Amino acid sequence: MSVPVLFDTADDAERAFYMAFEQADLDAMMQVWGHDEDVVCVHPLGPCLQGLRAVQESWQGIFQSGSAMRLDVKQCQITRSDTLSVNCVMEHITHGPRLQSRSVIIATNIYKRSPFGWRMIAHHASPSGEDPSDEDDGIVRSGRLH
Repeated sequence: MSVPVLFDTADDAERAFYMAFEQADLDAMMQVWGHDEDVVCVHPLGPCLQGLRAVQESWQGIFQSGSAMRLDVKQCQITRSDTLSVNCVMEHITHGPRLQSRSVIIATNIYKRSPFGWRMIAHHASPSGEDPSDEDDGIVRSGRLH
């Protein structure tokens, strides 16, 4: 088992989450998540996964699919207190065998400060539902991506 990483801020935890996501690094991904059984993860068009084991198994399945991904994450809204951070973001994801497909996902990431630093306690992602524009003809807006 690896030594736990201490994330000093919610922003540090969020950067680590998306780095682990893009690199398909399960160990790094699970370092970001809280270790309580009340963690929750909803992947686009997927069920509500509760508990650390279910969350880990879902990311393991995604990473084992072998599909390369590149992420460009844009902050939409952050609501923060001393112990909680709710981050709403747009995930612009390039994916597929030759990184030729694009998807836009809207996600809410919730981080909680603990004695072990900031940890993710919830990730809820869904298709953005935006209408494609002429310049975004290649964007896929439905289907389970992560």
